[in-house]
Amino acid sequence: MFDKLKQMMELKSKMEALKRELDATEVEAQSRDKTVRVKLSASLELRGVSISADMPEQMRAALEKAVAEALSTAVADARKAAAGKMGALTGLGLPGGLS
Repeated sequence: MFDKLKQMMELKSKMEALKRELDATEVEAQSRDKTVRVKLSASLELRGVSISADMPEQMRAALEKAVAEALSTAVADARKAAAGKMGALTGLGLPGGLS
């Protein structure tokens, strides 16, 4: 019994460490035509959206905001879906959406 509890605590600790590592890791991608660039953490936190300077400033700012909003909503929805499926599978109730 205590061995299982110890294993669960070790797993929880490892998962928390992995989450910190994913939070610290950034990835960046751009569209093929290089007009849109997006930066995310490996834990899917949006870190930035930028639109090519070739576009007028007002239009660029509005587009950056719209893309960031849409991407943030999609990531949040994906997280909820994944957490629901993982929670149903594991039932461990681990913190930080690590179900």
